[in-house]
Amino acid sequence: MEKNITDLLKSFMTEMNQWENDANHHIDEGHDLPNDDLKEKLSIIYSKYVTTKERKMGRLNNPFVLFPPEYNPKLEIPVEIKINGKQATVTTDRTYAKINKQRIYKLNYIDNTWKIDSIKEVDTYDGKLQTVYL
Repeated sequence: MEKNITDLLKSFMTEMNQWENDANHHIDEGHDLPNDDLKEKLSIIYSKYVTTKERKMGRLNNPFVLFPPEYNPKLEIPVEIKINGKQATVTTDRTYAKINKQRIYKLNYIDNTWKIDSIKEVDTYDGKLQTVYL
C-alpha cells in the first residue's frame, strides 16, 4: 500500500510539474492566467489525484504558477509514510529554490484509490506548519 501512495505522489508531482512548465511558457509568451486549456488540464489532474472539496484559495479557483515549478518529483522524496485506516500521512524532504524543507501530505482512501486532501509545509524559521494551497 505504501508503494501505491509513493507512486501516486510521484505521478501527481510529475503531472503538476508539466502543467507548471506549460503555464510558465504561456506566461513567457505574454499571456495571462487563467487560460481555458490550462484550467482544463489542471482540473483533470485534480480529479485524478486530489479530494473533491471547496478550496477557496486553491489553484482551480485562483490559478497561479511559480517559477521554478513548485512540484518536482526529482527534488521531493517521501521519507515517511503513516497509514491509519483510510487516511495516510506522507512526509517528504524537498528542495525548492535551493532551500531544503519538509512537506506533509494528508491523503484519504476514497473509491479504492488514495487522494491528496491537504499539504502543509514546515517553516524553516520557526518550525510551524504552513498551508500549501492546492
